[in-house]
Amino acid sequence: MSRLNPNITVITIDGPSASGKSSVARQVAAQLGWTHVNTGNMYRAATLAVLEAGVDPGNADAVIHALSNFSIDISLENGRSIVRLNGRDVEDKLHSEAINNAVSLVARVPEVRARLVAMQKKLGLENGVVMEGRDIGTVVFPDALCKFYIDASETVRLKRRGQQGQTDSLKKRDHLDSTRKNAPLKAAADAIIIDSSDMTLAQVVARVMEVLRDRSFPPPPPKPDRMGLSYWLGWSFFKLCAYSLFNYRVIGRENLTVHGGAMIVCNHASFVDPPFVGIAFDEALHYLAKKSLFDTPIFGPVIRSWNAIPVDQDCPNPSGMRAVIRDLLSGGKALVFPEGSRSFDGVMLPGQPGTGLIVVKARVPVIPVRIFGSNVALPRGTSLPRPSEITVVIGKPWHYEPEKYTETRKALYQKISDELMAEIAALHV
Repeated sequence: MSRLNPNITVITIDGPSASGKSSVARQVAAQLGWTHVNTGNMYRAATLAVLEAGVDPGNADAVIHALSNFSIDISLENGRSIVRLNGRDVEDKLHSEAINNAVSLVARVPEVRARLVAMQKKLGLENGVVMEGRDIGTVVFPDALCKFYIDASETVRLKRRGQQGQTDSLKKRDHLDSTRKNAPLKAAADAIIIDSSDMTLAQVVARVMEVLRDRSFPPPPPKPDRMGLSYWLGWSFFKLCAYSLFNYRVIGRENLTVHGGAMIVCNHASFVDPPFVGIAFDEALHYLAKKSLFDTPIFGPVIRSWNAIPVDQDCPNPSGMRAVIRDLLSGGKALVFPEGSRSFDGVMLPGQPGTGLIVVKARVPVIPVRIFGSNVALPRGTSLPRPSEITVVIGKPWHYEPEKYTETRKALYQKISDELMAEIAALHV
């Protein structure tokens, strides 16, 4: 077997169900600024096709026939893999209990594995890929430059599954995956094995990053969204005002390590929130602003040049959200206020479901931020700022993990927004 092109970098992360490998792979890819490929979702999409065709997943011939009528495509979009079934984005349908119980049967079929492994090898030609699954280090990329195997005790994995609201039989899946003749689940001989049973997600990620650093895997240099002249002038002006008039300070700058697309969510109590959060970042941000602000002959063009995206609060439409999602998927950073409007007294309002929708569609890291003192500096209903103290606190990146949720659509979006508002509320000076 020929070795990988030395210019191509692939990190493999294998492991059984509920070991935490997906969450680890997602966060490692985000920290490196590389692409995360979840191969398990490919097999889940194939299983969804089989179930939609009404076929017994244990009948190999029927499975092969059913899949001949379905196209399974996977593309890389802004650092993550997107699975489509007959052109449909089916990401939100891949973690049902029915699929959990049938996916190992479908994955055992050699013709299915051959078809999907070919796709996975093609994806590995991208420069900088973190690919996770069950046979990535043993079959798909046996010559990968660095391999990991994330494991955990059956008791811990069952507990994690329960917390996710899922009750599939892990013991049965483990047996099917590890005893199949074609590409069984096992650790590669040269893989770094990490038992996550008594470790937090952050600890496992830190261990992986430690190994990568020891093996000279430095992250690529960040590629920030460059500031245009108008944005830079505004950024410089507000930065001067912040430090000279408002005793401005930023806490948690060490959390600004996310390369590529990221969503910044913040509480909202004043018109000064967007610029005073924006100056904490050394790259251009995009943010939503009331559509009416764009109608003024002078201020409208100015805020457009500052990357503002119009949104009609009186008659909501998806165009503003689509623009934010597009910016995030292209590697930009967007500032979003989940409350939707400014509070009158600085007390945080409930989050709106639109923020959760953006999270689900963009699936980029989310950075919670809380701004203190802006409601004193320029309270709602006033036009002249008051010298005061403004502090911006930046929290650790939060990651959307679909397998943790049983809700769908608006209920899912609302729950995510509620969780993000709780992340913001937990930040303190």
